Amino acid sequence: MTMRPVRSLHLLVALLILATVALSGCRKPTEVGLQEALTQGAVTVTVTGLEARYLELESNAGAVITDRPALVISLTATNNGSAPVVWNLGWDVTTASQGQHALLFAAASYEDGLSAANNIPNLTLNDLRWVDDPVAEPVMLQPGETIEDRLLFSMPPLGTTSLVLSLPPRIFGDDVTMPGYIRMPWTAPTDLPGPVIQAADAAWEGNGFTFMVTGNAVQWVPLKDTANVDGISTQALLRVGFRVTNTGDTPMDYMPTTEAGNANFPSLVDASNNAIQNRAIFDSGVTVVGQVRERQTIAPGESLDDFLLFERPSRNVQELVLEFPARRFSRNGAVRLRMPFTWADPPQPPPWGPAPEAAE
Repeated sequence: MTMRPVRSLHLLVALLILATVALSGCRKPTEVGLQEALTQGAVTVTVTGLEARYLELESNAGAVITDRPALVISLTATNNGSAPVVWNLGWDVTTASQGQHALLFAAASYEDGLSAANNIPNLTLNDLRWVDDPVAEPVMLQPGETIEDRLLFSMPPLGTTSLVLSLPPRIFGDDVTMPGYIRMPWTAPTDLPGPVIQAADAAWEGNGFTFMVTGNAVQWVPLKDTANVDGISTQALLRVGFRVTNTGDTPMDYMPTTEAGNANFPSLVDASNNAIQNRAIFDSGVTVVGQVRERQTIAPGESLDDFLLFERPSRNVQELVLEFPARRFSRNGAVRLRMPFTWADPPQPPPWGPAPEAAE
């Protein structure tokens, strides 16, 4: 079975219940603009940017990419006080209020009215993990410390030109009773790039590793059976060689591509993202000569060479995209490399192929 390199992931939306914020006649909440400091109590928060992007998330089996973009709001928080403050935006709850949760609204100011009607839902990832999120759970913000955080929301409705981020009082300190508001201009993007797909003529630079395709060619594949008798594949296959190098400080555990384990298999698609290339699968007990079959440890600075086998693509295919889940060598994300393909029909090698003609 072939898997697509960009898999669908429906973004889940939490049920939001908006609590009324009690405002006295003489007091107003603090509201600032994009890249302006919002200070309440001991904490200063600054929204440094916002962007729409597709998210690469980690599942239990490897990387997946959302099938629709999300809105990412980047901010910094600094504790200016003398006591620690808990930075907790309430992502662990399924119902939310302005008193407990970071919320987003399509509005020009909090004075326009913030309600369920103009709320933009946050994203709930459940058992998925976003590796680019610097704060994935509540943390203790120490005196003098500054942290960066990224908040995830659904895309604003069409026609939205301004957003208001509501931040709960508790992140500013125990003595703060009102939310803080940050207004941000918004322009919907006209075109969003999908996942990065790199040409295979250079190494893929990952987090703590590099991955390089060392070649691809259609060929007959030597095999051995349980009695160690030599054999050959029943058809010519596409062999994709690769080298993975540990550039990090800790060992990598390599899971062979012949093993299901707890990771997705590498996949191969054509230039139109059609998952047409089936992995080559052999009977139990058959060994592919030269292919890694046992788990290996790749020490820092060391490399491992192996290869993948797929059924031969059709004649009209000229380009292929390989996706290799980094979970197979204990890293995050996925390698996505674009490589040319040349169709070939090599003859079977002896002694399985036709006998060579006798010399005259």
